[in-house]
Amino acid sequence: MVSFITFKISSQIKTRFLNYSIVVCGFFISSVFALTPYILSIENNNYFLKEINQAARNVGIVYNSWDLPQNFREHGLPIHLIQTSVRKTVNKATSDEGDFYHKEEITNKNSVLNTQIPHQNIIYILCESCWYDSNHFKDSASPLLTQGFRELRAISPVYGGGTANSEFEMLTGLPSAGKTLSGIIYMEYSELINPHSHTLASALRSKGYETFAAHNNDKTFWRRNVINKKFGFDKFLGIDSMGTAPDDILKNKKPWQWQPDDILLYDTALKELQNNANKNVFMHLVSMSTHGPYGYDNDFGEGRYHYELTQAMQRISEFVKKVEKISPDTVFVIYGDHKPGLNRFFFENGILPVVIFDKTGKKDEDFSFVRNVSPVQYGDVPVLIKSPNKEAVDNVINEASGQPFFCLTGIIDKNLIHSGLVTFSYVFRNSCDKNLNLSYSEMTDKVPGWLYSLSIFE
Repeated sequence: MVSFITFKISSQIKTRFLNYSIVVCGFFISSVFALTPYILSIENNNYFLKEINQAARNVGIVYNSWDLPQNFREHGLPIHLIQTSVRKTVNKATSDEGDFYHKEEITNKNSVLNTQIPHQNIIYILCESCWYDSNHFKDSASPLLTQGFRELRAISPVYGGGTANSEFEMLTGLPSAGKTLSGIIYMEYSELINPHSHTLASALRSKGYETFAAHNNDKTFWRRNVINKKFGFDKFLGIDSMGTAPDDILKNKKPWQWQPDDILLYDTALKELQNNANKNVFMHLVSMSTHGPYGYDNDFGEGRYHYELTQAMQRISEFVKKVEKISPDTVFVIYGDHKPGLNRFFFENGILPVVIFDKTGKKDEDFSFVRNVSPVQYGDVPVLIKSPNKEAVDNVINEASGQPFFCLTGIIDKNLIHSGLVTFSYVFRNSCDKNLNLSYSEMTDKVPGWLYSLSIFE
């Protein structure tokens, strides 16, 4: 009898221990996946972290930073809260830092007052996924190059997506990645950004410019409907305000061209210019027709991409011709926001270095980067500039070639626009002047948190 009781108790203890072991193991595994965003924020690239990253991808725990409601629906509230809590916080500036910033504002204002600024319209065009080099797709840019556009190369902070971070750098002159901010800025910080942020748009608006933004896609994507207003744009139009493309355009679309045609964007912008014929206008236009993915047609996607890129460049060329009839002194800046996600094509042609991939395959979606890859390794994109002030354009090319976007935009301003924006002058002096000979990471580290705080958060 005693033996039987002893056996029963022993069995129950073993069963409970097994159950507890399963629960503890399950809790540990789920905790690792739930805390993946924090684990992957560790500045390391070891085997263990790579395996965690890949395992999280395999089970579908990937942070959808481009669509927070969808991220919540897919992962549930606890994981969603963990993922969105990883973002870095910006400290409030000290009174001394505030005094320095305001003195810089006064200095810049006085400097700009002594600079002769001609009547001119300024048009920035973010060309979605627009990329070429001397050996690939360059014929697509021929219409613009024959119109007098000058070319340089710059470094985008993102690859294959994350367009909003390219916009952020071009409009603020601040790095989107580094020790101060993290993630997709428009998504992570939209509620924290000051409604009266100091940006290129707000600086030009204070000088009497009409400021206009447009994108031939849903205006709520990347929360542009929130950000553009805070960044100083008087008006922002999305696809819902652009009508439909002409019948001949629609009739000639390829079956795989799902994107809205860019003619919608440029026709809308042209009407805005015509309605403000006697005013200075600053425009930031974000195109859509070259957005990926790009299907394979017995190739690696380059055929469809080349077709779309050629068409997109032709649309810009036609727009430029029409604008110059209205305003021949217009300054144009066309920049590719990032390389297209032609992973297999870039891999096979040696355009991206092999060392940046930790996983390759037959399809674009099979590829993934190693952690902590520098934008210098993937971010090269073309920038095209046109202005009647050819000497200033020469200066931009000399000073900005090979520079990050957050440097490029300040250098363009320094030579062609003269907005007086503090971030532009400070970042050029301390990070972007080529005489400093800094690496990319050193350049981002030289931009202090208080500059972000005072320019866009306070």
